[in-house]
Amino acid sequence: MNTGVQDAYNLGWKLAAALNGDPGPLETYESERRAVARRVLGLSTTLLDKHLEGHEDAMHRGTETHQLDISYRDAADAAGLTAGDRAPDAPLWRGDGSALRLFDLFRGPHATRLTFGAPAEATEVAGVRAYSIVAPGHRPEPGQLIAVDGHAFADYATTAGTQVLVRPDGYLAWHRQG
Repeated sequence: MNTGVQDAYNLGWKLAAALNGDPGPLETYESERRAVARRVLGLSTTLLDKHLEGHEDAMHRGTETHQLDISYRDAADAAGLTAGDRAPDAPLWRGDGSALRLFDLFRGPHATRLTFGAPAEATEVAGVRAYSIVAPGHRPEPGQLIAVDGHAFADYATTAGTQVLVRPDGYLAWHRQG
């Protein structure tokens, strides 16, 4: 079921991009999702074989069945957070002191651009929401968000001016150091 929902969401936002004139994301659908399907089928085959062979742990489901470690990363990419990785979550504060999380910003059918330690540039692209995140101890300007204990800065390995684009499905489209 998780795989089917992920397939639908991945295809949905890519079809929307194609309908808005950008066919690029749609061209990646098969290569991204085929690799996930291959992995899921391999895991189910292994679990079925264990069951048929009578292994005591055949019904044990480990973290690999949660599918939270899926990545669309290019195998040639270096270590560290990069395009294709699942975007990390982190706690934030608004200027009024109310709490939220990065995942709250990502929720919905839009892409999310994060700018760390600098004002967010105006976004003219439809379907992209932009946010500026400042480190703790900085007085935020209106609309800026504060990274609780600096977690967002650490999790995204940022320097001042780093920008990140998170796809509508919660994976990184790109990560550019400032």
